[in-house]
Amino acid sequence: MFDVLYTELNINLEGTISPAEFGTKYIKDDTLRELYTQNVSNNLPLSIAKDPILVVSDLNRKKIFFPNSIKISGSKEDFDNSVKIITSAQEFTELNYDDENYTVITIKGKPFTNA
Repeated sequence: MFDVLYTELNINLEGTISPAEFGTKYIKDDTLRELYTQNVSNNLPLSIAKDPILVVSDLNRKKIFFPNSIKISGSKEDFDNSVKIITSAQEFTELNYDDENYTVITIKGKPFTNA
């Protein structure tokens, strides 16, 4: 979703963003769009002035949040090239623990991203 917002802020040359139109244009899943409408766009003004400078630095960062206030973040490019979440036993067994270029960290809880 952040990639879409980044595109909207940088490609769409209009001076404002309509939260309702944003949801209609970019959220194709009906259930998700309804949740967005109820929880986001209904609680915002009809239009919001765009000031990309205020949000671009945050959009250029990727974050993964875990329970208990644990967060991993970095620049989007570096993050994509340097961080991998292991999601299967096979990936875990294929890790090379002797590679000095990597650090293995275990965090209790499943991540949810803000990418």
